[in-house]
Amino acid sequence: IDTASRHLRDQRQESTALIERTKQYILSNLKDATREKAAASVYLNPAYLSRLFKRETGQTLIDYMTGARIDWAKLLLAETNMRVVDICEAVGYDNYSHFGQAFKKKVGLSPQEYRRRYRQLDSK
Repeated sequence: IDTASRHLRDQRQESTALIERTKQYILSNLKDATREKAAASVYLNPAYLSRLFKRETGQTLIDYMTGARIDWAKLLLAETNMRVVDICEAVGYDNYSHFGQAFKKKVGLSPQEYRRRYRQLDSK
């Protein structure tokens, strides 16, 4: 029982380390990150990494990447004067419409509305 328990604990620690390395890769390569590239960075099959990521974090790998991109976009919208279309490109979206939909789904506002609201709050 002790051996099995140790093995499970070691396996859990290894999984946690892989997920942390995957997250670091994604955040460091956000513009170009894909599920396949993230998996290759930790030498795993993309489908297996996706299952492992979901099991360890409770969130899908794609949802994590989308959230990280939207968080970066929020920062750029709030802190820079970059055009929204340029922010879209900077955070890894090729399609402006898809970016707008993803942003609105996650934040509840369009990128333009977010910028307007943030700047109104900032000026008060």
